[in-house]
Amino acid sequence: MSVSRLYLIAAGMLLIGYAVFNKGFAYVGVAPIFISEVFLAFSFFLILAGSYSSRVFGSPLVWIIILFISWGAIRTFPYIQEYGMNALRDAVVWGYAFYAIFIAAALLQGRLVGQVPRWFSTWFPWFLVIAPILYMMGQLIGDRLPKWPGTETSFIHMKPGDMAVHLAGVAGFLGLGLHRRFLRPGERISQVKEFSLWMIWGIGVIAAGSRNRGGMLSVFLACSIVLLFKPMGRLNRVILPALIVVFIGLAFDIRIPVGGDRYFSVQQILDNIESVVSKSDKTQLTGTASWRLEWWSKIYQETVHGEYFWDGRGYGVDLSKVHNFADSTRNRSPHNGHLTILSRSGMPGLVLWVVFLGLVGILLLQGYFRMRSLGQYDLADINVWCLVYMSAFMVNSSFDVYLEGPQGGIWFWALMGFVIALTEEQRLLYAQSMASLRSEPRTSPGRL
Repeated sequence: MSVSRLYLIAAGMLLIGYAVFNKGFAYVGVAPIFISEVFLAFSFFLILAGSYSSRVFGSPLVWIIILFISWGAIRTFPYIQEYGMNALRDAVVWGYAFYAIFIAAALLQGRLVGQVPRWFSTWFPWFLVIAPILYMMGQLIGDRLPKWPGTETSFIHMKPGDMAVHLAGVAGFLGLGLHRRFLRPGERISQVKEFSLWMIWGIGVIAAGSRNRGGMLSVFLACSIVLLFKPMGRLNRVILPALIVVFIGLAFDIRIPVGGDRYFSVQQILDNIESVVSKSDKTQLTGTASWRLEWWSKIYQETVHGEYFWDGRGYGVDLSKVHNFADSTRNRSPHNGHLTILSRSGMPGLVLWVVFLGLVGILLLQGYFRMRSLGQYDLADINVWCLVYMSAFMVNSSFDVYLEGPQGGIWFWALMGFVIALTEEQRLLYAQSMASLRSEPRTSPGRL
């Protein structure tokens, strides 16, 4: 087995750990060295060993990432002496971007891009079953679960918004029908199994959406994108299970208390929707929104219109203290990854970030239309799936400290690594197909 394949298997296990056990998995290790740092060091070793494809540097996304990392490093190194580990801890916002380059390089080296959807189709049904159970355990008996030494974090600590992001990714995968097209040899999915998957998915969405508005919006946006590209394709498989779950939840008023005057229930979902689209009279829903908006306004004023326009405050300073929003949660960041980048890296950092995200969207749409023009509809839909997943990450990171932690940051940049490899392979396939059509010397089509 090749080194690149072994590396990707290890990366897959890491991602599954973060998806299923979430924040609890992030503390595997001994402070200040945790599993994310160990695997990042292993990734550097892989590059030094030469087990990567130089084709990765043909992607414009990689060069924007390199610029993003470089600017982040410039805004971090001057503060290490003053803030120590806090500077390095805050720097993961740009530091985790290395994962995108490493994973893309390994995927291109082993020509393993086409294996990623098969890997996802293998593990996501287990996620649908296990993640909501672990989440409810954390909500109901979290204070009695064992905790990692020296922390207040239990071994099982699932954040609802984080779970919702992966539920959005699953919705895209199921809604586009990729679970039927990327099966293991001899495997098939019956109508009953597919119906069951949607039912379990709906229960997970209610669990996450009852507690987290950002997560609920992630799922809503994901489903909207799927419907945009597949207007009537799979509505019949989604609507009936959804209606059954909603009807049972409302008819029997099923509620499970999850703290903070909130419940695991369909009605809580409706309350959350009300709080997003209009002014809600639920104080527990409006309280968090008000201080977030005030904090975000301060960051906007001092960077876009203030003295921190060019260089930001840097990595290491506690943003909650300098902006007078410190509380018992000890959150250092403003619950918005985009504004974290703006506040710490200034406008140059935010511009690089926005340009990167915009180019990702452009390349995915370009890949979608190119693959459809070649009749490669399976490959075209993978681009849409990536767009769905990325959108869910962006929404949740706009309401939570998500990209600043390994369970969100590593997953996001790993997805971007797949996008880099996918778009490069599809670019090559398209170029070879066009060359063949122009009757140039025949070359065999590329493969994913």
